[in-house]
Amino acid sequence: MTDVIRALRVLCVCRYRYYAHDPHRALQSTFTESAVKLLRRRAEELRSVSATNSTFWAIRRDVIRQQLRDEIFYPLEYFPTLELKASATSRTTHVRHTDVGKITFDVETIVYQTLPNMHVTGALLIPAKCTPANPCPAVIYASGHVIPSFRESHLQEVLLNLVARNIIVFAFDPPGQGERLQYFNPATHTSDAGTGSYNADDASAGTCNARGGSPTREHNYLGPPLFLLGLSPLSVWVWEGTRAVDFLLERREVDRKRIGMAGCSGGGTQTAYVAAIDDRIKAASIANYMSTFEVDLSWQGSSDSEQQWMRGAAIGLDKPDLLVARAPLPTQVLMSSNDQDFPMEGGMQALRDALPAFLSLTNHSIDIPLPPSFPLTAATALAPHGYSKNTKEHLYGFFMYHFGMLDSDQLVTRESVFAGDLPYAADKHSGGCSSSSSSGGGKGEAAVSPIDSDESGVSSFGWEWDRRLQWVEGMELPVPSGYVVNDMDIRPLPCRSLKVTRTGQVFSSYRDEWGLAQWIHEISAARRHDLDRIRYGKKRWERSLVEWLKSVRQSVAKVAGIGPAASTRTFDPLPLGEYTRTAPLPSPLAHRGSRAEAKHASPQNQHHGQERMAARRDLQGLRRSSWSTFSLSPPLRQFLGTVRWGPEHLMERWVIPTAGKGVVDILLWLPHYNMPTGYRGGSRRVGVGMKVDLVVMIDAWEWQYDTYHRPTGVKSASHDVHDVLESSQALNYPSSIPTNSTTRPIGVAIVSLTGFGVTATSPPASNVPPGASDAIPRLAGFSNVGFHAWEIQQVIASFTDDDVRVRSIAGIVAGGGLSSALLHAVADMANVRVGAGEGEGVSVGAKISLVLVDEIPSYALIAETRLYEMPPYMEISRVLVHYDLVDVLASLFPFGGRALIVDARAPIRRQDIENYASSCLNGPQVAREYGFPIDALHQFQATSRARLDIWRDLCDGRDVADESKSMWGRRGKVERQRKKERTDNVIRWIWGQIMPI
Repeated sequence: MTDVIRALRVLCVCRYRYYAHDPHRALQSTFTESAVKLLRRRAEELRSVSATNSTFWAIRRDVIRQQLRDEIFYPLEYFPTLELKASATSRTTHVRHTDVGKITFDVETIVYQTLPNMHVTGALLIPAKCTPANPCPAVIYASGHVIPSFRESHLQEVLLNLVARNIIVFAFDPPGQGERLQYFNPATHTSDAGTGSYNADDASAGTCNARGGSPTREHNYLGPPLFLLGLSPLSVWVWEGTRAVDFLLERREVDRKRIGMAGCSGGGTQTAYVAAIDDRIKAASIANYMSTFEVDLSWQGSSDSEQQWMRGAAIGLDKPDLLVARAPLPTQVLMSSNDQDFPMEGGMQALRDALPAFLSLTNHSIDIPLPPSFPLTAATALAPHGYSKNTKEHLYGFFMYHFGMLDSDQLVTRESVFAGDLPYAADKHSGGCSSSSSSGGGKGEAAVSPIDSDESGVSSFGWEWDRRLQWVEGMELPVPSGYVVNDMDIRPLPCRSLKVTRTGQVFSSYRDEWGLAQWIHEISAARRHDLDRIRYGKKRWERSLVEWLKSVRQSVAKVAGIGPAASTRTFDPLPLGEYTRTAPLPSPLAHRGSRAEAKHASPQNQHHGQERMAARRDLQGLRRSSWSTFSLSPPLRQFLGTVRWGPEHLMERWVIPTAGKGVVDILLWLPHYNMPTGYRGGSRRVGVGMKVDLVVMIDAWEWQYDTYHRPTGVKSASHDVHDVLESSQALNYPSSIPTNSTTRPIGVAIVSLTGFGVTATSPPASNVPPGASDAIPRLAGFSNVGFHAWEIQQVIASFTDDDVRVRSIAGIVAGGGLSSALLHAVADMANVRVGAGEGEGVSVGAKISLVLVDEIPSYALIAETRLYEMPPYMEISRVLVHYDLVDVLASLFPFGGRALIVDARAPIRRQDIENYASSCLNGPQVAREYGFPIDALHQFQATSRARLDIWRDLCDGRDVADESKSMWGRRGKVERQRKKERTDNVIRWIWGQIMPI
């Protein structure tokens, strides 16, 4: 065994000691614990409220509705209320034979507009008995996650059974489904997002099913840019649901007083949202969605972008509040025993949480058995995610009873929870409402129970199928199940009968169709224009450049949610309202009515940002102002060991426990001046003859192992460790550089934040679902950027320990998406000196040089790029309502900040991922994107040592064809040499910044 291998083993011994039981779940566990604490605080506050306190529940219901409108479905009031311009593209008559006779109904295929240049397709199924002279009740059906939308054969069975009971049904396509693919490719007639497809011209009955995957990718590509702009796909889904109600109210065949809404899975999501805020929906059936966030987080941790609540837990809301907002209107919850997306125990808990509101507002006593007519009912099924025979029959009975269509002799109930159902493996009547219904939850799949918990109290995986059956068969519903009406076997319609547009897609049928992707682009372009007007002071309420940059620095902690207690701080949705005086949804699409104008023009709104900025956050127990010089106490850092790394360096390993199960891993290389002769390594630190200036590389590093799983070295994602050491060694032991009294030795620290390197999230290995690390922070009111920025601040503070032998942090290097976290960390710390003594410790702000490699310069650029898979560690919800990345960069210059931009990149689209070199920004693009920081630099350069250099290294056109989709190019001799040159140039640039000090 070589000395290097023997020494490295010393540093690997505690690999799992400082992490969770699964290190790859460290980031998700940390985020989940933060969100669960907020959710449990809400539950604790409600536990003491009596079910008979009708005044409290009436007020709480109204408050929830307002919170949903203002925070979760925000900003609904700014969506333009356009004329629907509804038109029928066809009307056909169909006849179906059932076991109780023949049914006749008409099918109108409908198209209308909900937003400018955005067409919605749907179908109106009208029973023959329903006429303007004899109006009938109507049900809006929201489709789940299936590509054909409501045309899917199993879903048609539900629609046609309602039609057979003389109920009008209106079903429409959500974005990304049916005839509304948002990334439609006319050449392939499929989506560029990689979802499945279906044949809209299929004339065979019962075969209108999807080929390929679910529409989830379409939805999730729409999410990140909307979140950046302060919107949400959730807002769009709610808006389209309310416009569907508007459409039905225009139909003379519809009884305006008897309108209901139903949906399963994604459709249950939309139904729950719309019914919570729209009183025109008299009855709502929510299937396979209702749960609690705590159970959802323990089960899967993520969901589609339209199912994610921005700051829901932070403001004290949970999914059961959607039911409370409905009280006392008729509401039904349908669940499945083996729902792999929304576990049944979550639905049970949601019913228990909402029951007191319905009891108090209907004057029912909790001591008296509730009748089947109680407005809150529920039904379950021994089935996977989706409708089953039992839940469908309860759905029909629910609407017929509350629409007054059942006689007294037709009021049939079932006493058993699962009566009428077999286990789903043998239940031929069960049918999914989303494409995930057949992909999991089967026999042998892991299930969750609230009594299975880890040490943090968060539920975890653990129940097998047989044990789960024993558990669910003995449970009781907290509410009555309601009435049932038998399910009829009705042959579904062919796809062609439900085809709305000429070509089967709105994009190829309407030349003026924008779609949500183009709509997002227009909003982003308008927001970029508004920010430019603020930056250059062309508005009549202009502020000086210094004040604008000051407001940016004061906002970064609040907007990004920096720190472990970020979600508990007071949030200001428009802290820059005094500068913009505009709604978050900018022109040309904003609907600025008199109410909106009055709100944002009020004197209180002009000054509320300044008042709230006065209360700054606590970091390491020190209350401070972001514009003051302060001392930052170092966090608890733990030393693991040291080894001799070659003839010139010592390598030490440190870990910093941050929040929850988060751990920052640090490898520290120091020049070995005065190192003891023959020293190989050990568990004690070794003194160094003189202090060093430290270069911090924010990167993802891992151990390299041989065939015997023995550590042989360190590999880094962005920079070759040996290149970094060689570059620093050339400065520490100069041969070509004359040695003089100003030579200062350089040390190198490679820092791996939580979620990178050893703790990198690995879904196949650790059951961590994709998207978990961005949905959970969004729910809790912070962001990945804020969390990682706080970790970077902990790293900076940790080097105040004199034993670490660090004079100052000379520079910090970050690559790719971590550039945003670095900018926010340093901007939030402002002009700070960390350390107790005068002239000691680490100088932050004016003393740190930043190097941003492969940076995407603008969040607006991301929002305007179609099909960009934005890494979760880059996202900050609502950031473009406040500022952009270039504003954060420019805010460093008044304090003498220095920055180097290397190879600025544009967001790369999904279809161009194989040609990564195409993402390089050329000269004019760099000048455009960094125009504002360059202009700001010119103003402050004379009074400070501010500096901004922009290099095009790997993007300078040499051997571009050799680069692959890897961030650092193809592994070859030419590319290897160029990487080494770039690393050497970066280290020398940092060294050049500290020499004049």
